[in-house]
Amino acid sequence: MVMVQSVLETFKQATTELALCEMAVRGLKTLTGYDRVMAYCFGKDGHGEVIAESLEAGLQPYLGLRYPASDVPSQARRQYLLQRVGAVADSNYQPVPMLVHATAHDVAPLDMTHCSLRSISPSHYEYMRNMGTAASMTIALTSHRQLWGMLVCHHVTPRIAGSELRAAADMVGQIVSLLLTSLGETALYSERLDRSHTLRALIDALAAPVPLQDAFVAAETELLKLVEADGALVRIAGTDLRLGRVPPPGAAQSALLTLHALAAGKPLAVDDLALRHPDLDDCTAAGSGALLLPLSEAGDDAIL
Repeated sequence: MVMVQSVLETFKQATTELALCEMAVRGLKTLTGYDRVMAYCFGKDGHGEVIAESLEAGLQPYLGLRYPASDVPSQARRQYLLQRVGAVADSNYQPVPMLVHATAHDVAPLDMTHCSLRSISPSHYEYMRNMGTAASMTIALTSHRQLWGMLVCHHVTPRIAGSELRAAADMVGQIVSLLLTSLGETALYSERLDRSHTLRALIDALAAPVPLQDAFVAAETELLKLVEADGALVRIAGTDLRLGRVPPPGAAQSALLTLHALAAGKPLAVDDLALRHPDLDDCTAAGSGALLLPLSEAGDDAIL
């Protein structure tokens, strides 16, 4: 228990979600003794990424790797919310069937949702074996009652996670989850405040007593920062301004015309431009997403 408290104390130093996850994997590795401990973070699209890792020397690092949403199907995500800690002692184990008394024909199936010894999907332990993992332990990380990510422990040889170890891991997961929510809200407030300041600076720059095209050029930094863009194409009265990193002129103009026709005078955001519009694949070298902001209802003035 002293070691658990020592690990939890280090979390007080975290000022960002990433820093917290880095502390969590180091602390959990010390606490549990597993060969590898990773922190997964799920994106809005359900895909996962390894954002922090602590591992034994000689193991192949997984830090930065991304995994499709299908690797953790929806039913598994629901289970993690109901049972925060799960463990597999040996990926080569043979599951033991539950026996029902011969006379119990009308009895409902036994609900093993919260059973720590419940078996896992055959595809999962095959997945573990393919990774060279013999044992694992998984701790759910939540924020606002949603699955934010997971702390995942791997071991190259079979390893039993006893009840005391699972309880300690559960405590770590709960504290990390609480701090993730707090740090996330702090980061969101800071981001909104910073964006508000950037917007005010952009408004001041565009209100300067100079031609509008010159004002946009002067406000390039603020405009790109406001929408977190690498570049922008600004069309005003038939004149195109290229700010920052943008696709070649022909490709950028084609994207502007295509999206402007779809926008119907309203802002339009696309995060998979080449998939939705294969004819605009020349734009993907400069980015996969685009945001169109029409500047007039009748004409083609806009910011892309």
